[in-house]
Amino acid sequence: MFLNKSSLMIAVALAATAGAVVMVNKYDTAVDTIENLTGANERLLKQVSAYEADLYQSEQDKRALRSDLKQQEQMFNAYLADFSDVKEQQTVVQTKLKEVFINEPANQDWGNTKLPPNIKRVFDDATRTTGDHDNETSSGAAPAAPP
Repeated sequence: MFLNKSSLMIAVALAATAGAVVMVNKYDTAVDTIENLTGANERLLKQVSAYEADLYQSEQDKRALRSDLKQQEQMFNAYLADFSDVKEQQTVVQTKLKEVFINEPANQDWGNTKLPPNIKRVFDDATRTTGDHDNETSSGAAPAAPP
């Protein structure tokens, strides 16, 4: 089996060509893969940027909500303090009113004060039953003739 130099060269050329075709195909596949991955990477970078913007906005909203919450808490605490002060003042006023009613001379002796005769007569007439002295008046005057 003698191979001549030209057939050996042709075999080497065919092998080199076949190897070159395989290498070109692998290179094209690698280039396509790189292009696909680059495109996917760019899409993912855009999504990451969008998510970062959303995250930044949500952080801003969270800060604003915390600020509002602190302000509401301060307002509520101020309201409680004012309410406490008003309640305390109301208690003081009620205590002073009780003291005035208890210590007022006119209020102390009212139970021992005699009623004026005219008022006593009105009460007596109002509490008298109908069978008690139907024809008498409390002042002792003659009864009026019925109409």
